Order: sequence, then structure tokens, then C-alpha cells
Amino acid sequence: MKKSLFSILAVVMALGMVGGVFAYFTDTETSTGNTFGAGTLDLLVTTDGVIGSPFGPSATMSETPGGNGVNGRVVFSNLSPGDNGFVYWTIKNIGSIPGSLDIGLTRVSDDDNGINGPEDWADGILDSLDGTPGGDLGKYIRVQMRADLNNDGTYETTLQNGSGEGEIANANYPIGVMRDWNNNHVLAPGETVRVFFEFRLNTDIGGAGINDNIIQTDSFVLDATFELLQNAD
Repeated sequence: MKKSLFSILAVVMALGMVGGVFAYFTDTETSTGNTFGAGTLDLLVTTDGVIGSPFGPSATMSETPGGNGVNGRVVFSNLSPGDNGFVYWTIKNIGSIPGSLDIGLTRVSDDDNGINGPEDWADGILDSLDGTPGGDLGKYIRVQMRADLNNDGTYETTLQNGSGEGEIANANYPIGVMRDWNNNHVLAPGETVRVFFEFRLNTDIGGAGINDNIIQTDSFVLDATFELLQNAD
């Protein structure tokens, strides 16, 4: 009996050793609540405009300043040869990520808005036409854009495509001109850039052989696009 009991205990001990019952110190910690949040790339653009000098006594301006999520705009009315005007845009990166600033101009529309007598006679023919399709004002307004990069009140950088200025309708200045200026100036979070836009309607708007009356009643719409692009790593 004792021999049998001893044999059973020996088998149990052997099984226990085969099972590898060993003990080590252990400690477990858990990192919880790991969160991934996207930064922001956000432009704040405000607008203000000024009728330049010299300007016609009847020239007027209305302004919608705009703000974050709102498109500011300036409307110049009753312009005549010799008038000029200015638009200032204040552009601020109110996000948390730096981005390269890209600026573009797009001539949206040219409208005749009806043709009066002097405009009709601009082509020398009395037929209720001025000899050109659509409006003509946008063809004869000169534009230039400059930027104050260090906010010292001096607009030292000309936004360039070629010379940086020209007739909006000129074939050398197609839609999207004046982009990628200053080697893609990087706008840091909280940084502000001031952009200056000038237009001028020359006294002799059309040059030799063009009757200035061709622009009477005409209007055109110009869009300025400000784009902030995330920098590639």
C-alpha cells in the first residue's frame, strides 16, 4: 500500500515538473486616452477700399469689409477716364499650421449694361452697337498688386507674372495671373500680410484710334482669390 502511494506521489510530482510551474515578478501599466487631433489651416481676410487721387467728382465707392467666412468686396462706381482707386486686403493665418500663401485674380464678367448715344458712336456707326461684343471697361483698366511682408507699411514685393502689371484682358495676363508670388511666402500661425491692389483708368484709355466713349455704361467684375496651402514636409 505504501509502495503504491509513493508511486502515485512520484507521478504527480513528475507531472508538475513537466507543466513548468515557475513564478517571476511582473508589472502591467496601460496608456489610455491616446488622442489624435487635426490642426487648423484658416485664413481671415478683411477688405477696405479707397478712391484714389486724382478722381472724378462723381466717382463713388461702397465697401463690404467681410471677415472670417465672409467675402469682403469693394464696388467702385461712376468711373471716368483719369480715375484710379485702391483696395487693401489684410490676410491673417488664424489657424495653428503654417501655410504658403497663393493669390490669384480672375476677371469674372464684362457687361455693356446698355449702350447710350456716345458709346454707340464710338465705332463711327449709328446702329445701337459700339463695335465690340460685351463690355470694354476691363480691357482698359491697368492693375497692379503689391504686398507688405513685414508689416512695416512699405509694399516692397510686387506680385508677379511677367512684369506684375498689365491690362486684365491682355492675352499675356490670362485668368489666374499674379500667382505664386515671393516664392510662396509662408504665413506662420498668427502672422498677417497686407496686400495692396491698385487700378487706374487712363485719361486716354484706348490709345490711338480708340474712342474713350467705348467704355460708357460698362462694368466688369474681378475676383481675388487667397489660398493657404499646407507646406509639404
